Amino acid sequence: MRKIIILLLILAAMLLLPATALAQPAVCAFYGTVTLYGASVADGTVVSAWIDGVQVSSCTTIGSQYGVTPQNLFIDGQNKSYGGKTVSFKIGGNSATETGIFEMGGVIQLNLSVPVATATPTETVSPTPSPTPSPTPEATASPTPSPTPSPTPEATASPTATSSSRFGCSALPPTQNTGTGEPVSGDMMALGILFAGMAIGGLYLKKR
Repeated sequence: MRKIIILLLILAAMLLLPATALAQPAVCAFYGTVTLYGASVADGTVVSAWIDGVQVSSCTTIGSQYGVTPQNLFIDGQNKSYGGKTVSFKIGGNSATETGIFEMGGVIQLNLSVPVATATPTETVSPTPSPTPSPTPEATASPTPSPTPSPTPEATASPTATSSSRFGCSALPPTQNTGTGEPVSGDMMALGILFAGMAIGGLYLKKR
């Protein structure tokens, strides 16, 4: 009978407790290891948590770990709409690669690291090939044609007067007719002389 009374008292007490006392706490905790460029960090290195670009919590490292007692990393979500949001972290001033999700009443292990910076390969500029000059063709001298000598006309020998003819007179070389410019043949002159002689002879006979 006594046990039943105690059980009823416990149930009544639970019903009388406010609803907020039974709700999950509006806090999310993170913890884990910390490495910077592949090496452990010194004690006292600051690790900070960020939501929507605003710092919401921070702690310091002990033995290259964060979020361990007495340096816990709690994010208080009381009266905040942090549920389901991404939580980013910084180790000192360097952004960690890993991110977490805010969970009401969650205790989440998340190891943080900042990797070794990878050197950006330098772009190799290929040398621009120099243009190969085209050979300039040498000017070929055109052969100068040799002048063809004009044939020199051979001098034609003038005909030599021959002795004559049926009239017994010496043939005279042709002369130029001054009236017409045509040459007068030797025979014509001989006939003229003959007629002149006959005329003179006729006159002589008449006088006798």
